[in-house]
Amino acid sequence: ASAIGGKHPLVIISHGYSNNPAMMTWLTENLASKGYVVAAIHHRDPNPYIVSPVTRAAPNFNRPRDIVFVAGELLNILGTLIDAENVALIGYSQGGYGVLTAGGASLDPAGPNMDLVAGGSLKTFARGTLQADAMALKGVKAVVALAPAGGAPRSAWGAEGLAALTAPLLLIHGDSDPVVDYESGARAVFNGAVNSDRYLLT
Repeated sequence: ASAIGGKHPLVIISHGYSNNPAMMTWLTENLASKGYVVAAIHHRDPNPYIVSPVTRAAPNFNRPRDIVFVAGELLNILGTLIDAENVALIGYSQGGYGVLTAGGASLDPAGPNMDLVAGGSLKTFARGTLQADAMALKGVKAVVALAPAGGAPRSAWGAEGLAALTAPLLLIHGDSDPVVDYESGARAVFNGAVNSDRYLLT
């Protein structure tokens, strides 16, 4: 069907580690039915159970870059069908890490994954480097992170990185989550994102 009108808001969805976009159709289809342009990225994650720690850490490098890349490509392809000033990011688990980082939380150069990502590639995008801005999508109007990874064993962003978030933020997390710890996950992000109009649903 041809699009009705133009300048539709864009929502980019990032799934959990080693999942796929089909796991999020309960949300993506609902948003699309309400007039949003919805892009659910299919990230190519390694199998976390059979790979080395270095390979397993690759999504820490790939997720925010995937999100920034997809936003740019969609804006080029769809042009005025999308409102470039009205973009939201939604991520679950590893996708939560991705949308928080792409949404403006700068990566701590002393973060736990800096030495794990192969070749030190993540270090070139850490806070204070020339390429740090390449991990962030400009003009994000809202970030929603469900059970966001990135807080354990130490924060990927640190206090300074979380304080860099300025977009409105909704965090959703179960306080008995056996996979992504609540206290170092959504709760810590909520406490650290002091410059965001933020909400935490527990």
